[in-house]
Amino acid sequence: MLVAMAATLANSARAGYLVTTFATSSVEFVNSAITYGYNYSALGTGFHTSGGGQYTTGSGTTDTAGNAFSSFDQTSVNATIPPNPPDPQTSGSASAYATANLYTGSVGVAGSGMYLDYHGPSSGQAGGTGQFFAQIADTLHFTGGPGIHDIPVTFTMDAVGSGWNVTTPAGDSGGLVTATLGLGGASFTEQILDNNTTSYIPAVQNQSESGWQSFTFSSNTAGLLVFNGVYRFTGSQATVGIAETLSGRCGLGTACDYSQTASVAFNLPSGTTFTSDSGVFLSQSGSGQAPEPASAGLLAAGIAGLMLVQRYRKCPR
Repeated sequence: MLVAMAATLANSARAGYLVTTFATSSVEFVNSAITYGYNYSALGTGFHTSGGGQYTTGSGTTDTAGNAFSSFDQTSVNATIPPNPPDPQTSGSASAYATANLYTGSVGVAGSGMYLDYHGPSSGQAGGTGQFFAQIADTLHFTGGPGIHDIPVTFTMDAVGSGWNVTTPAGDSGGLVTATLGLGGASFTEQILDNNTTSYIPAVQNQSESGWQSFTFSSNTAGLLVFNGVYRFTGSQATVGIAETLSGRCGLGTACDYSQTASVAFNLPSGTTFTSDSGVFLSQSGSGQAPEPASAGLLAAGIAGLMLVQRYRKCPR
């Protein structure tokens, strides 16, 4: 975890802290994708866009102010293959969203995509998928008196509604969201997923914790995750890295929405303070967060946008 974070920081244009987001919407049967990203390694430092293709129309919004402390990206794509008798017209859509904010110590993601059977009912061979990644990383400098310092840390991931909407529980429909928090030598990782192995019901899996003095969960469901850990340092000063990440994909009839953001908070003991390399970490409340996705349009593009879906026959892969 922290090794990966250190590598990420090393690649940052500004030493000691980093904000990274990308949102990719793709439709499989036309092999086309639209990507908007900020400090996304595949596109380069700063804001970039890429993608598009035959039969595809895409759109997106990105935070282009050049603010190194916060970013958001959202994309949507629609693809239509004209009729090719005896095959009918085939349409698909997908959407994705990612936001990251050092001021509020928060990250958020959302994605969706429609489902399309190529070969027959419940074959789940194709459709649209939203892929997303949001990360904040910073270097913190704690100061206190001599001795042992135990710092309570709370990581909360609050979904919009239940967090999941599965309109087509069949075939390859599904989603995966991975939440990760690293602080110094302590880390927490958890995955929420739905697919045919979970009967298309979102389930918490692959949970791991290490390096905490102690930890508990106030809630641990797909709709609300509240992790409480105690981080310990000894001595009057400690410099540690922190990284918070949400990543994954949802589509083929599944939508997931954690755009309300995941966030981290400290309950500092009396006499303990911290500064950050960014100079802004946890300096604002959540009210300063980036705009939420146009849920009625963006996320619905992959689900409610099933519109003209019809079967498109082609030879099995």
